[in-house]
Amino acid sequence: WLVETFDFQRDQGQASYKMLRYYLADAALQWVHGAFEAGAFDAFVERLMFFICSRPRRGCARAASAVVSEGLFVKKLQHRTQQFLASPEGQRINQLAVSTDAVLDLTALVQRFTGLYQRHAKEFACDYEVIGHGDPCFSNVLYDQRRYLLKLIDPKGAAEESQLWTHPLYDLCKLSHSVLGDYDFINNGLYRVDFNDDNRLELRIEYASTGHALLKQRFVRAVSGAGYRPWVMRLGEASLFLSMLPLHMDYPNKVLAFMLRAASILDEVERE
Repeated sequence: WLVETFDFQRDQGQASYKMLRYYLADAALQWVHGAFEAGAFDAFVERLMFFICSRPRRGCARAASAVVSEGLFVKKLQHRTQQFLASPEGQRINQLAVSTDAVLDLTALVQRFTGLYQRHAKEFACDYEVIGHGDPCFSNVLYDQRRYLLKLIDPKGAAEESQLWTHPLYDLCKLSHSVLGDYDFINNGLYRVDFNDDNRLELRIEYASTGHALLKQRFVRAVSGAGYRPWVMRLGEASLFLSMLPLHMDYPNKVLAFMLRAASILDEVERE
């Protein structure tokens, strides 16, 4: 699944490697430009789900899986939130969001997520762990629609074998982040944060075509067909959006877009 790497070098706390070059467009570029027709997207998602379902796995205690899940989805979020709100820029962005709608207060969003997570924690407790990629967002997925060739790049690093293993839901949440969450549209500036008629902030995605809604439904069906619960995946996805805030403070509008998207996902999960 991974593009072959070579010439690994490590020196004074830094590391580098080279990898084979593939003349393939990444999936993010194809997704935001509306390059997927229904049939082609089904074939693409089929290969993504085959990767998710065929990764090496090993058994573990459900209690141990719960600890890993909490670290990935809850503790990392809490740490990133503290980091964000400790900065003057983060405080300013949060105050701006709250001035339009109290539900966008970051502390309230995190509490809302944490409450939902604790209520459904058993859904994240698995009896196995997998070797994961760590960040299979669409910009890290190379894909050739004509040859059905899918390759992953930029996996999370591991200094020892034990660090390769992770929670089975994490990579799936990252994929949903791109498909259902519109992360790649936001990350590439293809969105607007506007005021609606109630003077509340509203996220508007600049879709390249009207077909994305249908493709999203097909992705949800594929996830369900593989035995996963889409709303559990989406709850984990909300954590990913909120965890990214301190990494994008140089683009305040993007931070607001992430907050709005996370809030809408929590709305969806609560309805489920």
